[in-house]
Amino acid sequence: MMGKIATCPTPECDEGRWITVAHVVEQWVVDANGNFEDLVTNFGTCVDTVMEPDPDNSWECQNCGAEAVFKPVNGKEK
Repeated sequence: MMGKIATCPTPECDEGRWITVAHVVEQWVVDANGNFEDLVTNFGTCVDTVMEPDPDNSWECQNCGAEAVFKPVNGKEK
């Protein structure tokens, strides 16, 4: 995905899951004015991913809430 890996700065935390944003395309049921009414779920909730998670966005540790620190993968900056 990217040349960096997210790490938690909290020493006692060994969490590998993060809360961040991704931009996705969904299928909606709308009224005649285009107002959202429901989400079409027979295809799943996400039809396409427009933008994957980016290390320039905020990444929050799911376990302790700390902000991620990114380090190069294998010690090499890509």
